[in-house]
Order: sequence, then structure tokens, then C-alpha cells
Amino acid sequence: MRLHQLSRRKTAERNWRPNIILFSGRAGVRPHLVDFGKWLVDKRGMLSNFDLHEEPDSKHLFSRPRQLVPDGEDTPQGIFHRQLACRNFYEGMETITQVYGFSGIDPNTVMLGWARQSRDPVHFTRVIRHCADLDYNILLMDYDRERGFGKKQKIDIWWADGSNNAVLAVTILKFLKTSTAWQEAEPRILVVINDSTIENRVYKNLTELLEAQRIEAKVKVINNVIEQRPTDEIIKIESRDADLVLLSISALSIHNPDRFITRTNALVNDLSTTLILCASSYFEPLTIGVESTPTTPPSLSTKDKEAIKQDLPPLPTPHETSNGSHVAVYNNLMCVYAGIERYIEEEAVVNMAAVDAVHARWFQDLTRVVNRSFQTLERRLPNMPKPRARPVNRRIAE
Repeated sequence: MRLHQLSRRKTAERNWRPNIILFSGRAGVRPHLVDFGKWLVDKRGMLSNFDLHEEPDSKHLFSRPRQLVPDGEDTPQGIFHRQLACRNFYEGMETITQVYGFSGIDPNTVMLGWARQSRDPVHFTRVIRHCADLDYNILLMDYDRERGFGKKQKIDIWWADGSNNAVLAVTILKFLKTSTAWQEAEPRILVVINDSTIENRVYKNLTELLEAQRIEAKVKVINNVIEQRPTDEIIKIESRDADLVLLSISALSIHNPDRFITRTNALVNDLSTTLILCASSYFEPLTIGVESTPTTPPSLSTKDKEAIKQDLPPLPTPHETSNGSHVAVYNNLMCVYAGIERYIEEEAVVNMAAVDAVHARWFQDLTRVVNRSFQTLERRLPNMPKPRARPVNRRIAE
């Protein structure tokens, strides 16, 4: 009767419990995976750990399963160990994920180690794609053998806005924090934005979300508008001291095995222990406003661009010993400078509503670069007239 009730009940996200299929490899090879699985399901979920070993000449895909009890320890409630011989590791994983479980307590998550040096990367990627097609949550752990889980004090979650991976990551954090091993950890939620106008809104939305979930975590919004650094580079710098890093992947990226594995390896090589995750459709996508379309700065019309091109003569290539060439370059730069001033004064101010503080700083930076260029020329050509150096209109900067 109880199983019948379970099979008919649809669990709300807030009541979700992990029911994990874990592929830890041969006994004792990846104890960190077993430990992490225990932390997640401790008294609140289920974990089925499959210890697979290959027998290529076997007549059957699987041997008869054998239940294992790890030496020297009592098996916690809700954790099961199975030992199986199979013809091929990856075929065994695909079959188990397809048939294991029964109605009411079906597994919802697959966890395995990240195959940094897999002998068959294409088949490894196919297993991940297979699990995604079966709508499992996927957890891939790249374990730092030197640092392990560090002091279990710092957890970094990189927010993927507009996807359900972020919801899964926060859910994983909640379960991890209930374990004795990680209960003193200080989590951070990090998000990269490329639009300054949404910075405050993103911080506010994310903070309110964590409060609603009763999660204590620091929020860091990284404004990447000016530097425009690659996200992977930002992750490596910001999370270099974290004991555990949670990253998201898209199910679509898995369809390109070589690129997926190469890019992931390049990223996790410089990080500590990393959990790469991909959420099932059970979790609803959640947005905090990062997907907002950035404000586009005003641009010159095609007519104005053509007019400026006609006004500017071709720039001659200056020679080290030719003062005449320097004079010609100087005169042409004066025309360019005048064109920049005219654009700032006439175009940007007219369209002030579309110009935020970031775009104003772009104009200011451009003005400083031009001024420095003139200063360099002035040292070589002291008798040339100095251009009227004026900053970007104050109204834009404000």
C-alpha cells in the first residue's frame, strides 16, 4: 500500500530527495565518490553504489549481482552496495540506468567520476548523454587527489541563470550542509554579468531567493562589462581557494564529445575538487535577471560614418626619421579627435537615456587614450598646436 502511494505522488521541488545511482568503479578505487554520496543522502535519501569490473569474455552482459558490505564499517541506512561483472563498463552503466529501480522510489540522479583520461572518451560521453536522455540529474566529480576536499570550509557555486542547473546546485548545497562533514562550510554563490544596469537587481533577486530557501550563503556579482574576460578565466581566479566548486553543463554541449571533454579538462585542471552537474527536467528553470538584454550604446548612423570617412584622408605610415610623416599623422589624428568629440556631444547626449555609466566610462577611456597619443606626439613635435582636451560630457558620466 505504501509503495502504491509513493508511485502516485508527485513530489514538490522542496520535498525532493536524492536517490542516487553511483558508479564508483572497482572497490576502493574512488572512495571519495562513496563519501560524497553518503554526505548527500545521509538519513534523507538513497544511494545504490555499483562496483563494476569487466569480464570481456563473459557470455552474459552481467553476472549475478552480489551485495557488498564494506569492511570495517556498518552500512548506513539507505545505502546499498552491489558488485557486478560486465562485458563493458559503459554498456553496463547504460543498462543499469535504464532498468534499475522500481515504481515509487525510482532513482533520480546518476553520479560518477569525471573521466579526465578515459580510454574511451567518446563512449564515456555517450553514457552521459544517455543519462540526460533518460532525464536523470547528472553529477560528475573531478577529484583533486592532492587537496581532496580540503578543509571542507569553502564551497563555490557558479550560477547559470535561466537554467534549472542552478536550482539543482542549490539543492545539492542544502543536502551537503546537513551532513556533519560540511555543516561549518561557508558557501558562495557567484554570478557573472555583462550589463551594469542589472547588477543591483541580480544581487537583490539572488539574495531573496536564498532567504526563501533558508540558505545562508554569500552572494558575489562579478561585473565583467569593462574587462570582458572569458568566464572560464574568471572561474579559475575566483575559485582557486575553494574546497569544492559546483559548475553547470548544458545537455546540448555533451553532443560534441571532443569539445566537451577538452574544454572541461582545461577548466577543472586549475580548480580543486569540482562537481559538474546537469539537472533533469524535474527542476524548473529559474532566473534572477542575468538574461536581461544589455543596453546598447548609441551608434553612428551609416550616413554619419560615411561622412567621417570622406573627411579623413588616408593615414600615411610614419617613418622614424620623417618629421613630415609625423605631421601628417598628427593632423589626421586631430580630425579623428574632432569626430569623437562631435559624436559624444551631438549623438550621445541626444540619446542619453540609452547611455549608462559603463558606456560613459568607455568614452572617458577613449578620450584618455587619445590624449596620451597626443602627448607622445608633442614630445617629438613640440611646435604643433595642442588639441582641446575635454572630458566626456558630465551629464553622461552621471
